[in-house]
Amino acid sequence: MLSSEQKQFKDALKKEPEYIDSIIKNLQKNHPSYANEVIRRKKNVSEYLGIWYELMVYDWLCKQGKKPSPQPFAPDKKSKPDFVYKSNDINIYIDVASVQESKNDEMLCEKPYFINRQATSSFAAMRERLLDKLGKHKSIADGRDTYVICLGLESSYIDVDDVITCFIGNRIVNILGGKDRTSKDGDIYEQENNRSLLVKYKSVSAILVAKRNYTLAEDRNKLAFWLIQNPYANTKIPPTEFDGISRWVVLAETDDFLEMGWQN
Repeated sequence: MLSSEQKQFKDALKKEPEYIDSIIKNLQKNHPSYANEVIRRKKNVSEYLGIWYELMVYDWLCKQGKKPSPQPFAPDKKSKPDFVYKSNDINIYIDVASVQESKNDEMLCEKPYFINRQATSSFAAMRERLLDKLGKHKSIADGRDTYVICLGLESSYIDVDDVITCFIGNRIVNILGGKDRTSKDGDIYEQENNRSLLVKYKSVSAILVAKRNYTLAEDRNKLAFWLIQNPYANTKIPPTEFDGISRWVVLAETDDFLEMGWQN
């Protein structure tokens, strides 16, 4: 006999194809060429996770009333992010990348000691995917438009805090009860003699992090989202975008540290 929790999880697994098909049917009405590409790509095992996150992000944007268009040309007409929608006369471009749990990390759960997440293969894979996206679509931020990277985290060994560490820097916790700080040692900075001298990737407005909601079995097809502000973006993401999610934003800044924190 299956337990109640096991039965819920099994039922959720059965509903996933139905949920995916419902999103594709919506695409076939409004964006048939992209729908056909999705149908083709999801048959490929190596592409399924990536297309799963694309569909979930598209569905989430639709439910927020954003009316996203898939595969738009960037302003330079040379590259295509995954989605774009218009908000207050600003084009919001979104590029989605998924990060799978590395096979090298599969046995970590059996180790009886603290796991350094930044030393995992999953963290290295996340950093590689992020760096790849950071260098793309630079023409978007030449005007008033914004470029947002959405990272879908499928690994249990990395979460939104690890994306912050990778992108902006390590979080320094004040054990005396003061405010936490973020050191400037992330990939957004050019390091020289242990000093952050140059800011890179100003074309990226923000990082949107998505992860499955495993709190309840029936919610495994739903994503939880967080937004990480790029403190140095040429074009800031409007504070009214993506209602209802937590945002990692700048509260104060010194030469060596950023004071950043969560705002709901």
